[in-house]
Amino acid sequence: MKLQDFKIPLLVLIFGSAIVIIGALMKIMHWPYANVMIMLGGACEVVAAVLVIRQLLKPR
Repeated sequence: MKLQDFKIPLLVLIFGSAIVIIGALMKIMHWPYANVMIMLGGACEVVAAVLVIRQLLKPR
């Protein structure tokens, strides 16, 4: 497996992690919609995990 095969899932994972970090900072500052940000970031990370699993199980 090449790193190129995991380019999209890696970008989605990085994007989701950034959203979770921003949501956590918003939660610390007691700003509104922090829970929504954390949930959206977590959903992005789940999508990235599904994409990685699909890529690993794809026959060659």
